[in-house]
Amino acid sequence: MCVLRDITERKRAEEELRKSEERFSKAFRQSPLAITISTEAEGRYLDANESFLKMTGYTREDVVGHAASELKFWALPSLRTELLRQSREGGMVTDFRMQYRTSLAEIREAELSWEQIEVEGHPCLLAFMRDVTEAERLEAQFRQAQ
Repeated sequence: MCVLRDITERKRAEEELRKSEERFSKAFRQSPLAITISTEAEGRYLDANESFLKMTGYTREDVVGHAASELKFWALPSLRTELLRQSREGGMVTDFRMQYRTSLAEIREAELSWEQIEVEGHPCLLAFMRDVTEAERLEAQFRQAQ
């Protein structure tokens, strides 16, 4: 007696999932935007791409596993609370102006977008940041020159 089971569809689905994960991983790692994944409740970083590390001056060891509050990342910590409230109402926050602190304690300006995601059953945040400090300085100089 022999029992056969066709697993062709399951294998195809597994391969598609692997390819999808590979595409996300490449986009995450290679993006010129700073990207992080953190827990919603405590702001503990689960992952950060190279652009985020370069922008903030931290190493991966400084960031992954540590909360933003430990790093004193938010220049105004109350903004994180406000962003959480906004994302709970709309699920997504886009181009929110904020100030962050680098590893050298320099305050810089950024535009932040984030969306709620789930990682292993836990609510998390997928955040995208773009430093706008230099653009702000140039704009201020331009206005002053006029």
